[in-house]
Amino acid sequence: MLSRLQQVFDALKGAKLTLKLSKCYFGYPEVAYLGFMLLVEGVRPGEQKIMAFKEFPKPNNTHEVRRFLGLCGFFRRFIPRYAQPMSDLLKDSVPFVWTTSQERRYV
Repeated sequence: MLSRLQQVFDALKGAKLTLKLSKCYFGYPEVAYLGFMLLVEGVRPGEQKIMAFKEFPKPNNTHEVRRFLGLCGFFRRFIPRYAQPMSDLLKDSVPFVWTTSQERRYV
């Protein structure tokens, strides 16, 4: 871990960037940052974002689908092609009909 930390410090020094010690966290197994949890194993969404996703009401029209997809955009790196069935509802040529395809993705 110390060698990685040294690499980070060297890169910062090379870029002539500085850190504010009061904003730094060293040696923590996880850190909350910009709505994400940064872990040793990788990155996952933060609890507040997950709760917003779970509590979002089922869309009943195109406007609400757009709002839901805006929230889904935050999760796109974690759930590949999640929004595709929802995006189909936004096409002008398609009437708004909530099908099992959207329901499976929404739940």
